[in-house]
Amino acid sequence: MKRFLILFIIAAYLFTACKPDKYNEVNDQQRIEFLSQYNITIDAKRPYYSSDVTVPKVLDTTWKIRDIFAKDLFNTGISKLGGRKGKLYSYPVEKLPYDVTKRTAVETKAYIICIDGDIICSYIDFISELQATPPVSLRGKSLVDISGVEWGKWKSEIDSDDDKRLVIWQYYEALRLGNYENAYLFIYDKENITIEDFTQAAAANALPIIDFLDMQQHKEPAGDECYFLVNAMIGNPKSGEKKRYEILIDLKKDAEGKEYSGWKIYKTKIK
Repeated sequence: MKRFLILFIIAAYLFTACKPDKYNEVNDQQRIEFLSQYNITIDAKRPYYSSDVTVPKVLDTTWKIRDIFAKDLFNTGISKLGGRKGKLYSYPVEKLPYDVTKRTAVETKAYIICIDGDIICSYIDFISELQATPPVSLRGKSLVDISGVEWGKWKSEIDSDDDKRLVIWQYYEALRLGNYENAYLFIYDKENITIEDFTQAAAANALPIIDFLDMQQHKEPAGDECYFLVNAMIGNPKSGEKKRYEILIDLKKDAEGKEYSGWKIYKTKIK
């Protein structure tokens, strides 16, 4: 359920090595033809979906997985594309040319990521709430075999990434609603600020109008800390006028925390 909540909440340079020229600036039919090169059959009777994406400058776990599949497919990764905007396409798969052991019912999807019309990454994923089956390359090689890392480790890191974003979103949602006691639950350093002082400060700097535009890690995590940059529209409650701000948010992991992988709000700063 958490993965679906995350998907609901959070809506360098190009490489050309080993990419067929005919798939530069590809259209929808050519993307399907690209998959058919690997004998992957798309269910044309069902709709496909696309969404805007930005390659993070600091890759989270999902993008690290995509980087691995890009290297496997094109011999070139995507880490140098940080900050570039593109499109993610998700196609329902009717048939794969290989067998994949699935521990639960899944929805099989073929993902293609394009920047400026160029395919930079593609892989097969198996969608289920339990995430029991690791994704595979277009040739059918499991992420586990390519990376040498067990799927349980990957899943744990994906869950942790989701928890980071959920903590940030729920903290600011509580502030927006004026539920300061709930917001206080997400604070890491409670020894240096009481709930009374926090509530008073939060009420004096109320955020009744705040809309997140995007959220990304802006530098590499260090131990039990990680660092996010959030672009948000913050409105004046009196005039209703909105302005765009950057919010720097540091998270820290509480070793005794049981929810959200222990992640808590450590520092915030509006630029």
